[in-house]
Amino acid sequence: MNAVRQATSLVDFRALKREPERLRGGDLMRDVMKLLRMVSDHSSDTVLDAYDTVLLRLSGMVEPAVRAEIAADLARQRRVPPAIVRHLALDDIEIAQPLLILSPMLSDSDLCGIAEIRGVPHRRAIARRPLIGMAVTDLLILRGDDSVRRALAGNVTARISPAGYEKLAEQAKRDPAMRELLAVTPTEAAAPSTIGVMRKAVPAGAKPARRARVPKAG
Repeated sequence: MNAVRQATSLVDFRALKREPERLRGGDLMRDVMKLLRMVSDHSSDTVLDAYDTVLLRLSGMVEPAVRAEIAADLARQRRVPPAIVRHLALDDIEIAQPLLILSPMLSDSDLCGIAEIRGVPHRRAIARRPLIGMAVTDLLILRGDDSVRRALAGNVTARISPAGYEKLAEQAKRDPAMRELLAVTPTEAAAPSTIGVMRKAVPAGAKPARRARVPKAG
């Protein structure tokens, strides 16, 4: 039996729908993930699509705790089905967070879409993600609250545009935590020359050295 048939025939969805409990669905979803881990690195896109279909269907039949377990597992994998990753990244933050911070399967376009339609917890998690691009950081600065912008300022790897830095410096005028993250004094934060000083001292797209490291998921 090839990998595609293994993935698609592993679950009897008609029987599963008759189950009064969701425990069976959780066990099956874990089994599919175990099989995926064994084959994903050397599987074709067609095979991954088959796993995607199965995992997406199962995700609607299991408890949130199971989805959180699967999301954490997917976040650690280099090559996994993309649709289930995007689906779980839109789930409640307890489920989505490891994917938003760690999953290489989420593009900047995916992250912008999530940031547009989900709330502060999702935006704050995205702000902690390593190496996010300017399209994402500009959106987070525009749509996020103070906590999102502070999380972004503490991300030493995020790429922030000059306009984005100006918004962060504006917040620093009234936010001591932001001033500390940007490594500027209250007087500097209020001065028109602050952004010019920051640009001169910090390479484009980089962050001041005094900022905190990107925290781990969890």
